[in-house]
Amino acid sequence: DYLFDASQMPRFLAEFGLPSLPQMQCLERICRLPHLQMGSPELEKHNPRTDDAGRMAHYGAELFRPPQNLNEQIEQSQLVQARAAKLCVEHLRANNSVNSGLLLWTANDCVPAAGFSAIDVMGQPKALYYYARRFFAPIAITLEIDKHAWLNPPLKGNGIVVINETPKPLTATVRCRCLDFYGHTLDIFEYPISVGPFAKSAPRALPRAMACPPSPRRSLLHLEVVSEEGRIAENSFYYLPDKYIEYPSAVIDCRLTPEATSCWNLQLTAKTAVRDLTICPPVAAVVEDNYIDLLPNQPRQIYIQFTGSVPMSRLPVKLYSIPCGLT
Repeated sequence: DYLFDASQMPRFLAEFGLPSLPQMQCLERICRLPHLQMGSPELEKHNPRTDDAGRMAHYGAELFRPPQNLNEQIEQSQLVQARAAKLCVEHLRANNSVNSGLLLWTANDCVPAAGFSAIDVMGQPKALYYYARRFFAPIAITLEIDKHAWLNPPLKGNGIVVINETPKPLTATVRCRCLDFYGHTLDIFEYPISVGPFAKSAPRALPRAMACPPSPRRSLLHLEVVSEEGRIAENSFYYLPDKYIEYPSAVIDCRLTPEATSCWNLQLTAKTAVRDLTICPPVAAVVEDNYIDLLPNQPRQIYIQFTGSVPMSRLPVKLYSIPCGLT
């Protein structure tokens, strides 16, 4: 809580995080059927802290409906971990006149169990790994919100902040849009900014119509920083926890084409907004980005580098989104 009390803002945050479960392949190495299931003592005994199971259940219940199986529990725990880190990091970066840095605990893990890591013990990235690459980007835009805003709308807080942690000044336009899940613009406003090197913009209040839209269950807030070179930063915010949001059935056009030996180009276009889309290759591979948000009718390209040759019979990749119910 002290992170969101301006009078107690730390000069440097040495360690923070939340636990999450590792990927299924990791759990399969330490717990065999029929014990590989939610709540089994054989699975939970591997957690290094005795309160991890309760912790993950508590925070997961604030955002999601109860998981129906272990796969859902894994994904929910990883998304809770990633979003909590995002909230904290963006808050500190937006107050970089007081806070000078932080250490995210931790990069990788030493045990095949629930942990604070961004990469599990088998070297498989969690959601936090991909989130961190985005919320640590040199140029970022965020909405300074009350820490309980996602539990009790509207999005109350200090306003929109653009962070420029590069040695060059930034001159651009901030574009704010309130969208429905089919891509229709419900409200929009823009304003110019000029941010010096290693600095941030003054907070800009969110208009009330955007902070409290008529249909928060079916709306999202999309922020962009646009320059002459195009979009250089973006961020999305939702008005309610996922368990209350009325996501439409996701329809995604997916095309996978070869680029080079063992490298494929995944082209995605969604008809509706999709949150935290997870890309799961059929065999070992390096995915350029993952746990991504898709806006309606805005194509997205993701490169996938497979570690070896992949027969066509093993393609395409699997797509799913726990928040949107896409499995």
